[in-house]
Amino acid sequence: LDFEKGDYRSAEGTFDEILPILKEREGDDGLDVARVLNDLAGCKRRLTEYAEAERLRQRSLEIYDARLGEDDPITLDVRHDLGVLLGDEGRFDEARALLEKTCAALARVEGDDNPGTLRCRNNLAANLIALGRFAAADVVLRDVRARQASSRGDEAVDIAYTNEWEALALDGLGRGDEAVALIDDGIARRSKIFGEDTPEVAALMVRKAHILRHVGRFRECEESARRAIAIVVPKLGDEHATVGRAHFEIGSALAADGHPGEAKPELRLAADVLRKALGPGHVDTVRAEAAAAR
Repeated sequence: LDFEKGDYRSAEGTFDEILPILKEREGDDGLDVARVLNDLAGCKRRLTEYAEAERLRQRSLEIYDARLGEDDPITLDVRHDLGVLLGDEGRFDEARALLEKTCAALARVEGDDNPGTLRCRNNLAANLIALGRFAAADVVLRDVRARQASSRGDEAVDIAYTNEWEALALDGLGRGDEAVALIDDGIARRSKIFGEDTPEVAALMVRKAHILRHVGRFRECEESARRAIAIVVPKLGDEHATVGRAHFEIGSALAADGHPGEAKPELRLAADVLRKALGPGHVDTVRAEAAAAR
């Protein structure tokens, strides 16, 4: 429940308490241990503690591989989660290779229309977007959404995630108005799932700010980004990656709107926050530092 509310520190503490109890009861290689390790990795990922998240997720995957086999649906779900994490770290080629392999295995084991298969294809499309392959991502996402709607209806929860990535693909293709409509749909759906004032929704508001900046709606961009900051800071602090990305969008919008004096402090702050949250070599940090140096 804490995790769903975006209280990742509290959820992390709960998992830390449970883990030694499970290890004592069933040993270091127990299936419940593997489950909690992956859940704990999810908390670390949301807190942008990627190195520790990867260590935990790799260990979880080792246990599932050994106990259930590499083609078990649970093992494949964790392998998918690892691929998503690699993408978060900016290791896009590694992420794509792992996600492609996992998507193929999920389709073989569970079917093309299974929610796990479609979720994996969603994140493969997200990887394509990060690499600038917007048209290829658009093709994947349209097919995923059609399959989701056919099998589970237009109100399926997973369609929210598909629409979010589709919005970024359309933005990359220069179809900004369509992108804004889809990201608004994603925000509305996520707000129903998680609540309006949660980090999950705030992350989407930053993506909306990104799209609004690209279509020249600079004031709305700033409003969306500042709303995201107001949600995240009380829950996760002012040095979380979402905060840094929000400041980057604010600074970039101010610069594009002809206010370089106001933009510079925002961009410097974005670079500082992202350097602390993600490390100096992460693609988002490098981008913010380059913008601040102009």
